[in-house]
Amino acid sequence: MKRFFSLFLVTLLVTLGTSAKYRSLSGQLSIKGTLNETFEEWPSGTAVTIQQLVDMPNDMGSYQRGLYYILFIGEQQHLMPANQIHLIDLAQPDTDAEFWQQTFLKNHLYEYWDGREYSTQLLREVDAECYDYMESLGDIIYEDAYATSLAQGLLAKLCGDQIRTYQNGNLQIRIIQSPEPLAFTLPNGNFILSTGLFCVLDSEDELAAIMASEASHFLFEHQIKNIRRAEIRTKRAAFWADVFNSVSQSLAYKYYATGDDRYFGTSLIADMGTIISLVSMPVMNRFGLNYSNKQEAEADQLASELLAHKGYQPEAFASALKKISDYYVRCGQDEDILRYNSLKDLTKRIESLAGKEEPALLPNTIQYGKQTYDIINFNAALNCSGGMYQEAIRLTEKNIANDRADSETYLIRTQAEMALYNNEEANERCLTWLDKAKQLSVHRPNLNIDKQYALLLIRMNRIAQASKALNNYIDALTRYQQQQPAAEEERVWIEKEINWSLLTLEKISR
Repeated sequence: MKRFFSLFLVTLLVTLGTSAKYRSLSGQLSIKGTLNETFEEWPSGTAVTIQQLVDMPNDMGSYQRGLYYILFIGEQQHLMPANQIHLIDLAQPDTDAEFWQQTFLKNHLYEYWDGREYSTQLLREVDAECYDYMESLGDIIYEDAYATSLAQGLLAKLCGDQIRTYQNGNLQIRIIQSPEPLAFTLPNGNFILSTGLFCVLDSEDELAAIMASEASHFLFEHQIKNIRRAEIRTKRAAFWADVFNSVSQSLAYKYYATGDDRYFGTSLIADMGTIISLVSMPVMNRFGLNYSNKQEAEADQLASELLAHKGYQPEAFASALKKISDYYVRCGQDEDILRYNSLKDLTKRIESLAGKEEPALLPNTIQYGKQTYDIINFNAALNCSGGMYQEAIRLTEKNIANDRADSETYLIRTQAEMALYNNEEANERCLTWLDKAKQLSVHRPNLNIDKQYALLLIRMNRIAQASKALNNYIDALTRYQQQQPAAEEERVWIEKEINWSLLTLEKISR
């Protein structure tokens, strides 16, 4: 009798629709599975398809008000109370649509989205503060359409348009200049990756793993939940004033090293003070990025499922986190780690993914090396300008090992080694690096090579050769200026370099 009434009720619900008897929380679904024990008259092992999650606001016959799944069983539709969904073992998803429908169902997101209580005012304020923050990040944005497109394409491959903001927008990649391996998503859907992250990892699988975890935090709205909790503990006006002040004060560090990608081979490099102030623990935590252990585990679980669905190596996630951990070990930093809190917390996450065993590190892939060698050069220069010479050398070695080294790679290698060592063996090695840089700069002149030759040869007390290098540098600067009218900033830089070269010639010729 109950089976008959269930069939009758489903028919009635479908006939009357939302205008009268029920609300659909999910829209049409097609989630396949099998019963793992008897449900009504259907035995264990019976195939079922979940077609919809509905809210029945009033009692109807033997059915009480509440949430129900409309199931398709044995050529008929039936109702199952939402709290009995554990009676169904879900099938392995074959398509992206099936994967995401299962994800939303297992994590009770359909119910969550329907009952979300965040105020419109809160969401507007969050969006406004994210917008202001992104404006200030313009100081350290890594402007490279190729790299941005690469990351955006990977994000599209992972989740397409399935992960959306509360304003129905989609995740949007932004890459920032930072030596640290960072990845985080702001509450408004701006997905931030650092140049340092690309350099620490060695494969698309590892990058996909980190991005999948951060996208999962966004799907679960962990950022908004954390902001809301912080607001409850703090006076509203004071909370948002603190956010504004943190961002505004960072602008005081605005500074750029002189340079131009036409003759340096890299974009303008931001000063370390700017980076540290704009990407700091207080600023990030203001945007709800201080995730709890439970939130990290929830995001990591979904990320692991997504990676498996997309065919990425299961070891990629633990491998990526271990390489991030190794970076901070090299830097001697075990506390106040951006995005990961501490090495201890990071180690716990790695152990939860790989067990107590040391995670297997995935090897470098040729394709990834081809795609990221320019970012690696950039970060090598960034580390060198910030005094992190060992890390700069390590990055140049990575490009050399990948057979992707260019003149900039060897120039940075020379600058970093000269900053650390001054002995006959090191100086001869640097001379070899500069010779390689010169050979590789035939079709893409790099004016700084002659300058670095001069500095090295002066150090080696080879004055005649140093004088020749300085004159070559002056000639190159003059030709460059004559070939193409320079902008004011360029003209000032060229004049400054020519004057420096002439003064240095005078010094060493005395």
